[in-house]
Parts: sequence; structure tokens; C-alpha cells
Amino acid sequence: MRNTAKKLQGFTLMEMLIVLSIVIILSAVGISGFNSINETFTANENAELVKQDIESARLKAMNMGKESEETWVYGFGIDFRNADSGNRQNGNYRMYKWCSPVKNFGDTHILEGTSYDLTRAKLPNLYSGVGIGENVANVKLCGTSEIYKNGSIPASCGSSGYLEGCLENTTNLSAVFGEDLSLLNRFDGQVVLLNLKEDNNPPSFVLFESLTGKAIIYGRDGQVLNYDEDGTFNADDFVPLDIILRRKSGDTFDMISVYPLSGEIIHHVYGPKDIKENPSECEGNLSCFTFSGNKYERYGIDDEIKSYRD
Repeated sequence: MRNTAKKLQGFTLMEMLIVLSIVIILSAVGISGFNSINETFTANENAELVKQDIESARLKAMNMGKESEETWVYGFGIDFRNADSGNRQNGNYRMYKWCSPVKNFGDTHILEGTSYDLTRAKLPNLYSGVGIGENVANVKLCGTSEIYKNGSIPASCGSSGYLEGCLENTTNLSAVFGEDLSLLNRFDGQVVLLNLKEDNNPPSFVLFESLTGKAIIYGRDGQVLNYDEDGTFNADDFVPLDIILRRKSGDTFDMISVYPLSGEIIHHVYGPKDIKENPSECEGNLSCFTFSGNKYERYGIDDEIKSYRD
């Protein structure tokens, strides 16, 4: 009997190579797309984490209630120094409270025979009769008498600048939580604190004043920013706290800006579309900012500037 079954034919080597190439290309595209989506998701999550932590500090300040054994607390805030890659740091950031040297709001503080009402001053821990940033002798910082820069935040006393809790007759920072706050999937160079003044002292602290929630910005060295020598806010030449969150790839980055006084928190994702083709069009110090060699138009600044001048 004649065999009528059709002869089965296999694939040629060339056909197999073509199919394999297509599979590899599709897989690469799929993995790349997944990585891009995952990176965007992580970046959004990190931006939300930072915003929520800043907002949490503000709410704690506005709803401030001190513990029975503690002194009056000037306010709550976030210390970003150790998160700043520009400070050769790639660590976490910290929520803190700033302890005053007096037991209750309105109590006077005695320094070398002179009484000071530090809780009602224009700024926290501001000694009257002395200009902002000027030296005040024998002020107890973290329990040790030191030369104090008037109006500054006590950022450098001790090995970490922090003590546990608050003590009378001394001023210090105290961590709110037992551990620092962290971002997801940390990598080197992820966080950059923008330095508009280019003076090696970028805004690094935000403090929300107790009860009022007023936002005050401090530099890396603890010096209060945006105020004239007499404690008047400088509405014509102020700087916000700008926290840049880089992404692992691409030219896109997130920036979270915290503005003084109002405490307004603005988050915007910047990319090539925000680069100014003609940097000379930027007006003043705030309408644009420079990052990685490019000049970007700042988002949401017009209303903020107007609010200071109204």
C-alpha cells in the first residue's frame, strides 16, 4: 500500500533565528517599559512621602501640645541635611522639634542678668537688641554654654546636633521619631538641595512655628534665611527650600518646594519641556532655577510672590 501521509517539514535555521530575534526584541521592549513604569511609580511615591512628612510636621506644630516634663516647643520641622548628596550625604532625613529654654509660652529667659521673651520674639530664640546672625555669648546649646548665632537653629551641638527630649535653660533639637525617615530604593545622588544663592549654605531645614504653622527656612549651618537683621521678612529676595529628587534614568526629576511664611508645598515634575531656551527671559532670582547645567522655569511661583507683596 502506498504511503499517502504528507511529509512534515521543519523550520529552517534562518526562520528560527528570525523568530528568536523577534522574541528577544519584544522581551527587551517589555522589560524596558516595565522598568520605566516602575521608576515613575517609585518617583511618585517618594515625592508623596516627602510631602506627607513635611505636612505632618506642620500639623504637629499647629496642634502642638507639650508633654508635662518638657519645655515650650518652638515648632516642628524636617532636617534634610543628611539626605543631600550635595553635602556628600546619601542618608535619610529627620523630623524634629525645637525645644526652647523656658517651661511655658510667655516665660522669660534670664541670660547674664537680662530677661528675654524668646517665645514672643519675631523669630524663635531671637534675643532682642542683637541682630540676626550676631554672636550671643554663653547661650546653652544642648546643655553646654557656647557662642550662639542669634536666631539660628541649634544644628551643630553634640555629635548629631540632637538630644532626647527638652530641658529647661537650654535649647536643642530633639528627634520626633526613634528612627530617621527614608525614601524608597535609595541611590547615590538621588536627593539634591537646590542652592539659589550659591553660597555653600543651601536651605536645609524647614521649621513650622507652634500654633501658627508659620514656615521658617534655615541653611545647612543653621542660620535663619530670608530675614533682615532686625527680624523683618525680606519679600524681595527670599529663597524656598527646594528638594530635588532625581530619577535613575532620563532627564526628568521631581522638585518639592516649601515656601517661607505660608508653608505652601508645591510639587512639580520637570523635564526637557521646562528648559528655558532663552535664559535671559528669567526675571529675578525665583522665576527660574539652574540644575545640571540647564535653566528651568519654576512652576507655581507667580502666585506665591504675589502673596508676599499683597
